[in-house]
Amino acid sequence: MIGSSEIFLIILAIVVLFGPKKLPELARGFGKAMREFQKATDDIKKEISQSEIGQEFEKAKNQIEDSPVIENIKKEIDEIKDNLKAK
Repeated sequence: MIGSSEIFLIILAIVVLFGPKKLPELARGFGKAMREFQKATDDIKKEISQSEIGQEFEKAKNQIEDSPVIENIKKEIDEIKDNLKAK
């Protein structure tokens, strides 16, 4: 875990290396890169969900969620929760 003193040292090193005039430019570049990365991941998720594999995955997921075994497990978990709350 990074503490506040480590973060301060990292920020100080960035300011020393790039100078205060370059920081806004670096921040804009970082923001653009993050937006592009998010857009790419969203596109991939959309493509997978629209593909035949994505549709088959959704069918299998729904079959599993609707199975009697899963329903029994959910009921048992709810009973355990209720027992724990009662204690």
